[in-house]
Amino acid sequence: MPRLLRILPFLALLAAVYALYLSPQRPVGADFPLGTEDAVAAATPLAPVSFQVRHEVLAGRLLTPAGEPVDSALIFAEGGRRPSWCRSDQQGHYRLTDLLPPPWELTIIAPGFENRRLTVTEAADQTGLVLNPGPPLPEPAQVPETATSTLRGRILAAAPEDDLAGFELALLPTAGADTFGAPFTRRQRLGSDGTFELVELRAGTYRVLVLPPWARGGSWPDLTRPLDLEPRTFTHPDPTAEELMLPIVAGEIRGRILGRGQGQLAGALVTARQHGPLEPARHWPPVATEDDGSFRLRDLPPGEYSLRLRAGQGSEEQVVRVRERAVLTVDFDPVATR
Repeated sequence: MPRLLRILPFLALLAAVYALYLSPQRPVGADFPLGTEDAVAAATPLAPVSFQVRHEVLAGRLLTPAGEPVDSALIFAEGGRRPSWCRSDQQGHYRLTDLLPPPWELTIIAPGFENRRLTVTEAADQTGLVLNPGPPLPEPAQVPETATSTLRGRILAAAPEDDLAGFELALLPTAGADTFGAPFTRRQRLGSDGTFELVELRAGTYRVLVLPPWARGGSWPDLTRPLDLEPRTFTHPDPTAEELMLPIVAGEIRGRILGRGQGQLAGALVTARQHGPLEPARHWPPVATEDDGSFRLRDLPPGEYSLRLRAGQGSEEQVVRVRERAVLTVDFDPVATR
């Protein structure tokens, strides 16, 4: 057995030599008999390829019906599978070369004119063909100039000692954003004294809002009107008034919270929301009572509010009415926090 294993490589080498050099040659592929039609087709020479001679020329001038030349117009000629084109010069001259025999489909694209398509059927004596562009395009619409001017004014605080720094004046156009030439929204933060200046304000009708610092960028609450009234509007410019004066009519709520048997209650949360079936409900930012249990809710437009106190697991709620530029004092019964 070991002797047989030693001679196996020599046997494989002899088999490879036989296959490469000593075996008879065999044809590669296969022969298929040709039919009569195939034999005739194979024996027939191919017809020579012929191309149509492109020697036709179309030239002339491109003029308006009034006889004025049309400059820089594109003229396309379609004949066969190869288009040809040229551009007219200042005198309206054009020249199309290397064309097939007619008919030709021409397309004329001229600035200020509608595109025109026409068919030229005769090639004889076409070296002076006068072409006309399409009808003139209507004059483009002119965007009217928008009148702008500076609007100055002042927001009057509800109390003389109130600081209006950080409050926002918002002017919202009554016209929709898709109205041509409509003004756009303008916003500006107020200074401590409530003065403002809007430069290059577009003429138009606006809804005017005054927003507290926490509501900047929004659309409520408007501190210049009660809750149940629509926003006021004004038209800019107003020839009857040089400045816009707006008073803040918002009021505030003050009070002190006592804990049941615990004296003054600090850290309790007091929240206010507009009373009534309003969707979505509008909540004012909550405030926490001070160390002495006192709280103050500012910037509340006149109207009814649901006032809620929450301290630990205890809570109380009551409906109150805030009046214009007035301070409302609210007393809560002693609250149990557990």
